[in-house]
Amino acid sequence: ANLELKHNALHDTLTGLPNRRYMIEELERLLSQAERVNGSVHVAFIDLDGFKRINDTHGHDAGDEFLRQFATQLRNLSRMGDMVARYGGDEFVFVGKPGASGDPAHERDVIRERLREGTQGLYQLDSITLEYAGPSVGVVTWQAGEVADADVVLARADEAMYADKKARRSAQHTG
Repeated sequence: ANLELKHNALHDTLTGLPNRRYMIEELERLLSQAERVNGSVHVAFIDLDGFKRINDTHGHDAGDEFLRQFATQLRNLSRMGDMVARYGGDEFVFVGKPGASGDPAHERDVIRERLREGTQGLYQLDSITLEYAGPSVGVVTWQAGEVADADVVLARADEAMYADKKARRSAQHTG
């Protein structure tokens, strides 16, 4: 019973993913670990563009099912050592260790594209099929020597996500 209570306190009941509290604790641990080995950590903030429209048009049950399926897609895109969490509402966070390329900017681009392309496409929600264009994704890299504070890193990733959202909107209006 205690294990179940602990699990429920640290995981989102709808998606089964770690919740904000668990993710922040784990990110703090990963930042400390990376600081000790002079490493880095990638953090992506993911916002589901158009989610309110899904809820308003198809109802909250369809919205909940979309969130569950989206969470499954994110989980499937994760590699060993990565973490995906539901931050709240229609926002998710991805935390990953650096790859072998050694080029943080390239790795951020790869992560952004992997998360966007891996979650766009068709979602079967009860009696409707929804085509989803993908989320806005902001990816930042924390490096040893920077302030090892999960809230600061998440705020930077959130800013990057809003920049991505703005760029996607202007691309839609010009394209």
